[in-house]
Amino acid sequence: MHKYSAQTAKEPLAGADAALMAEAANVEATVAETPTPAEQVVDQLRQERSQDTTLTPEQERAERIAAMARRIKGTSNTSTPEQSPEAVTEAMKDIAERRRAEKDTQPAAPAESLRDRLARVRQETEATLGQTPNAAEKIRQAQQAQEAEDAKRRAQQTGPATGPEAGRRGPRL
Repeated sequence: MHKYSAQTAKEPLAGADAALMAEAANVEATVAETPTPAEQVVDQLRQERSQDTTLTPEQERAERIAAMARRIKGTSNTSTPEQSPEAVTEAMKDIAERRRAEKDTQPAAPAESLRDRLARVRQETEATLGQTPNAAEKIRQAQQAQEAEDAKRRAQQTGPATGPEAGRRGPRL
């Protein structure tokens, strides 16, 4: 036996104690994350929907942990009030009213098929291309002009002769 093993030895936990410790660690990890108002609304909606369904053991355990976390947050965080179900339903009603108002304010445009829309966009782009060259055409024209200029310059240059001005190593460029 090593000389420090007696100082660091721990009594093994019982099965029930280990399960409680693991659950407490999960609760602490859950408490560390504070839900946003949107997450609170989602939780509220899930809670309302899940009342009619049966839960698996994993889901029951997750619900129990979430409930413990809410209780712990409620006792430790007394300065921040929890949202009441009325506030959640009121917020949902406000969202629904805003959506209806947005739909009402948007003008009702006739439904245009995808083919018609694509044909219209193509016609518009062809019309604009015919009037003014786009950037790619301008670049292509500039490259063609440069190539023509280079070819003209090369044609005017006289090449080095193979005579005495060429030197021993060949023509100078």
